[in-house]
Amino acid sequence: MTETRESAGFGVHKDDIMVALDGIRVHSAIQYRAVRAMSDDPRITVIVWDGRQYKQVQGSFANRRFGATFGDYRPPAAKP
Repeated sequence: MTETRESAGFGVHKDDIMVALDGIRVHSAIQYRAVRAMSDDPRITVIVWDGRQYKQVQGSFANRRFGATFGDYRPPAAKP
């Protein structure tokens, strides 16, 4: 995901991997957008993996958007 001032203030950073939105597991950007559209409540809860631990962050955002752009996660290729 890309990091913006809003997302960094929310506690979500560039290399974080979003794993859940509002208690629903998401595996792709399409799933993230679908879950985000399920409610118009500005409050959101996100669980991300930061490479060391899972963390839960919460905030309120107009249109349920906190300034980050998401893509599908592709794990690095295994080394032989």
